[in-house]
Amino acid sequence: MEIIFTCITCRVRFANNDLQRDHYKSEWHRYNLKRKEAELPPITFKLFEEKKEQFTVQKKQEIIDATTKVNTYCAACGKLFKSANSYSTHINSKKHKENEVKFKEKEENTESAIVYTVSKKNKNIESTKTNDIHMNEIQKDKEDFSMSDEDNENLEGTFDDEINEEDAIPTTSCLFCTNKYETFDENWNHMKAVHGFFFPDGRFVPDNEAFVEFLGYKIGCGRFCIYCPETKSRFPTIESCRQHMVDKGHCKISIDGDRIVEYYEFYDYSPLFDEDDEEYIDQDNPMIDEGFSLVLPSGTTIGHRSLQKYYKQNLRHSNEVVLYSNSHGNIKKFSSFKAIGNGEPTTPEIKLRARDMKFLRKLKDKYIMQLGTKGNKLFKSKGAQGQARN
Repeated sequence: MEIIFTCITCRVRFANNDLQRDHYKSEWHRYNLKRKEAELPPITFKLFEEKKEQFTVQKKQEIIDATTKVNTYCAACGKLFKSANSYSTHINSKKHKENEVKFKEKEENTESAIVYTVSKKNKNIESTKTNDIHMNEIQKDKEDFSMSDEDNENLEGTFDDEINEEDAIPTTSCLFCTNKYETFDENWNHMKAVHGFFFPDGRFVPDNEAFVEFLGYKIGCGRFCIYCPETKSRFPTIESCRQHMVDKGHCKISIDGDRIVEYYEFYDYSPLFDEDDEEYIDQDNPMIDEGFSLVLPSGTTIGHRSLQKYYKQNLRHSNEVVLYSNSHGNIKKFSSFKAIGNGEPTTPEIKLRARDMKFLRKLKDKYIMQLGTKGNKLFKSKGAQGQARN
């Protein structure tokens, strides 16, 4: 019987055992092992050589760029950029130009203040060393002031320099490939047929095009995977983000748990409830846990942004079920994830999700009303009081 030497990881055969051993030591085999750990299919030796050559050329270019690297620190905004491309994009941004004007005005005001101080104390001019210390203190105060302004900015403002709204994927272009169509309906049919894309509880989405427009902004401008949690880092390019979603099977969205907060505005579960139905909102119990977490009617807990660094750890729960086989005496492990093709969720699941979205919508309306009340407070004028006394 002929012995066949193979490598299951790379899917190749060998004539003898020596070739097989040499293969196990090769970079190609190690690369495919890493792809296997990432749940990606193996690549051929020819494709591996092409990737290796591209990587070598890219590495040389990075070395050249590093030797001729310009300063990528923006003094006006107090930010340091990793690459020249991101720095040039930041320089052309509207926010940088506004900060640059303010920065120049602060410098002029600082210089005028220093000249005035020295001219007023001509009789007791201090040494150059003292003036240098004074300049350093002014510069330090200026940096502290800029840092405090940056801390007070909201989350959307911090990404203004990096996000370009022109990169948003239009509704007539596929979210997961480069195909473009004349109408949204053609694009929608393509994404459903080719990529298997759909909206969970789709019959409760009144406007599919608006939903796709939001996802196109998230992928194109934010370069985020629409299925991975927000704790994951951004992708360097739109192409790499699309490739990730196709390779990982992430051409889908999830509205389970706290994911519902991001998409609740695109769903309308009102047909499931009466217009005056208030049974799901307990006025005496606002479901707030010490100001750091919000518990939805379904039991899902949404954390406060101040605890974001802890939620970013993304700890996994133990979802494995261990089954013992008495006949063979070995242990088998099965993941407890849902099987593909289970169909629509049951009515209780949909109603539970609808209660969460209704609660979030009411909570948002209540918050907007509170802001409006604070901005429109009525005060008694002193003139009216004086007239009343008379």
